Amino acid sequence: MALAACDGGRAVEDPLPADPPAASPELADGLLGEWVSPMSDGRTVFHEQWHRTGNGHLEGLGFVMSGADTVFIEQLGIHFTDSGTWYSATIPSQNGGLPVHFRRTADRDSMVFVNPDHDFPQRIVYRPEEGPGWAVDVSGMERGTPRVERFRFVPRAGEGTSAP
Repeated sequence: MALAACDGGRAVEDPLPADPPAASPELADGLLGEWVSPMSDGRTVFHEQWHRTGNGHLEGLGFVMSGADTVFIEQLGIHFTDSGTWYSATIPSQNGGLPVHFRRTADRDSMVFVNPDHDFPQRIVYRPEEGPGWAVDVSGMERGTPRVERFRFVPRAGEGTSAP
């Protein structure tokens, strides 16, 4: 979930662009369920909820709660196609409501998605952790300055989800 996945930026038109061969969905299956990443302020919590669609893709919802208020929301997706595996993020108020796509570049021990033409981020990495959980890094250059946002997602209380 990379919750800062779309800060505006250049639109990548649908259908999904062609590139590397499709990755196996097994690693992505570890995302299924509900995840939270509480911030140190004790008030702000990042959320991701993932489910598999009937066509085998993953759809997700990312949102940030500050107390009882939702302060950010985005639609997420991981799409497995003959032309590659793609991560998409859609924020209705940005990019004309169109998704921004990130191409999968690695998925052996982690899922790495890149879009060098996007303003920020250009790279999103999901790494499964013991415990269970996911480390998520959202990174790239923003106005000429390197920037990294790190999240540690754990299953929402009561969820039986685990990383592979």
